[in-house]
Amino acid sequence: MAESKSSSKKVNARFHFYIGDHAIIIALLAFWAILLITNPAFANFSIFATVIKQGSIYAVCGIGMTFAIIMGVFDLSVASQAALASVVFTQIVTKIAPLSPGLGILLSCLIIIAMGAVMGFINGTLVALLRIPAFITTLAMQMVYRGAAQLIWESPVPFTQFPNEYLAFTTGANETVRWGIGDIDLFVGRGFGFTNIFGLPLFFYIMIVLAIAGTVILRKAALGRNILATGNSKEAARISGINIPRTQILTFVLVGLFTSVTALMLMSHQGSSNYGSPQGTEFTVISAVVLGGTALKGGKGSILNTVVASMFIATIPTALTTFGVAADYHGIFNGAILVFAFSINTIRSYADDALVKFKARRNQRTAAVAPSP
Repeated sequence: MAESKSSSKKVNARFHFYIGDHAIIIALLAFWAILLITNPAFANFSIFATVIKQGSIYAVCGIGMTFAIIMGVFDLSVASQAALASVVFTQIVTKIAPLSPGLGILLSCLIIIAMGAVMGFINGTLVALLRIPAFITTLAMQMVYRGAAQLIWESPVPFTQFPNEYLAFTTGANETVRWGIGDIDLFVGRGFGFTNIFGLPLFFYIMIVLAIAGTVILRKAALGRNILATGNSKEAARISGINIPRTQILTFVLVGLFTSVTALMLMSHQGSSNYGSPQGTEFTVISAVVLGGTALKGGKGSILNTVVASMFIATIPTALTTFGVAADYHGIFNGAILVFAFSINTIRSYADDALVKFKARRNQRTAAVAPSP
């Protein structure tokens, strides 16, 4: 009987631990359920597809940011990195178009991904070797990357000016490829930015693959364990033999890699490049990571939660729009979400302390009324 009670307590403890660690999943499902009930527009699956597409873009960038925040830092330059990558991509495509129409798009994408790694390496080197705080480093590099993008960029270059081979990167080359069963479309191919598989955007599947890869790196690879250890205690990590500077540099390289993929997704979705876009994405992504439960002080985080929180944040502007809230007010909600995201860990600690005190008082009352032997 005692063993049964003990095992039951262990199961309950594990259940409460899981629920507490993944509360954002319940919050997202509840939010979507409320919207389905209260807002007829959300009965249209295309609305959810739009939310998932935008959320996937945030999530891919958020995967890289999760590594940084787990280590106890964050990168404020990701939006500027994406802007620089987009204008460089435009220049590369323009040069390669006459030479190699078939392989040009693939080569351009690989160059941009390598460029993302280089930008991350620069940030990491400044933080790790010159020992400039990450906040100052990435704030400064935010201006550097945005300024470089402005120097390169002359005017937005829509991809429709390129040969048909390059339209495959955005809205498709003059036609849509469909495959399905009867009236049900299982595949709708219309460019990298507008392809749906089983009704969901291609971006969603790319994000899932990258999220799995990120989780494997975080939980199974030596680099992930080093990031977690460094975030928990830099001094303890150093004593245990972890190369802190190398870990910091590689973490920022990961941020740059995921940001470069984000840049490619944004370009294919928007159909053009612009040094001024995207603006404020870094704060949206940081909000998603922290809202997902990653501790700002480092040492703890979940890529799954970051993905779910990204979907949550992507749902909000769509919900506001369908409820008729003017776009001028969206910034107020975004700011409120940012404040809530940064304060959620404190709110949780207050709630935990209140629960512990409540249980202690209850146990005292139970002991006081219990008959003496």
